[in-house]
Amino acid sequence: MLKRRRLNPSQEVLVIYDVELGHVQQKATFKFYRRIMIEEQEHDIPVFEYADKEITGLECFWVLPENARTQRQIDKIQRELPELQLRALEVSLMHEYKVPSKVNDPEIHKMAEENNQRVQNVIKKFGFDPADESWIESELAGNAIEKQWFQFERDNALVFTLDWGDTVENFNHQFNTNISIDDALKLSKKRMRYLMGAHFTRMSGTADNEGWKASAKKFEQFHRHREERMLQWSMLHQGKFPLVKTKKEVPFWSGPFYHKCVEKIPKMFTNIKCKFLKPGIMLRVISYDPEHKYLRLDFTTDVRKKLKPDEPSDTRPWIKEHADYDIWIKPSETEEHLEFLEKLE
Repeated sequence: MLKRRRLNPSQEVLVIYDVELGHVQQKATFKFYRRIMIEEQEHDIPVFEYADKEITGLECFWVLPENARTQRQIDKIQRELPELQLRALEVSLMHEYKVPSKVNDPEIHKMAEENNQRVQNVIKKFGFDPADESWIESELAGNAIEKQWFQFERDNALVFTLDWGDTVENFNHQFNTNISIDDALKLSKKRMRYLMGAHFTRMSGTADNEGWKASAKKFEQFHRHREERMLQWSMLHQGKFPLVKTKKEVPFWSGPFYHKCVEKIPKMFTNIKCKFLKPGIMLRVISYDPEHKYLRLDFTTDVRKKLKPDEPSDTRPWIKEHADYDIWIKPSETEEHLEFLEKLE
């Protein structure tokens, strides 16, 4: 988080600092703030004590214990430190902040300067920064929770994170609220649709935010309504999904299941790259939009079981909120690529 916090004397923290190979962490106690001067500006630097040693905020990263309760969370923070340092440098360069820096890696400095120069060139050309997503919060958030979530997701660079439990826990703690994982998934999907809807309008150099808002709202509404129709169809056909057979090669994205595809069902693909299903493969239609003819395909249950042997029996395969394999055909190509063995409606 690019956010300033003030500590209280004797407050316990976890400090993370560089060693020759990576980082280590230690429990520490905040002692006081030490005032330093940088280009005629005063700054308060926290001073910590651990194992009878002193370490300052310029020599380490610090995190509150409630934000790093488990070793898994600590490891995640350590993995994110290089990117966090880069982002902090980029912000300070963009806004010309004269602040203390704990970034010692020259490569991170070089990358931040190059990125900042690219951004400045784009701003000079367009009159705004197309990569700045903060307008979503101020222009499109419908209530306080939406605004907080949109900001939280932007600040933390979240795009459908895989770690929803920790993410939602951190959000609730930061904003003193109590949303569920399902609530967060819906908010994240809404924000993503806003961003995708406004993407081409913003990237074309159009500086009128009313145009951004119109494109974003139209895209979000279109895809939300289509998703609702497809969910309704899936619920009606649950347990009796219509079968189809591929007539031509059908595009396939293996996602995190590439190795299982190669190991368990190699004969279904045109080659070992697993990018296309062969003609003659039986599939299920697990979701369908009667209005725009968009459909979602999946393997038959026996084949799916080979890829996901531990999947619960009550899983709803038509809902994909995490990284998964995908079989996708454009509505205009379904008749050409598929033989429908049963009616969809």
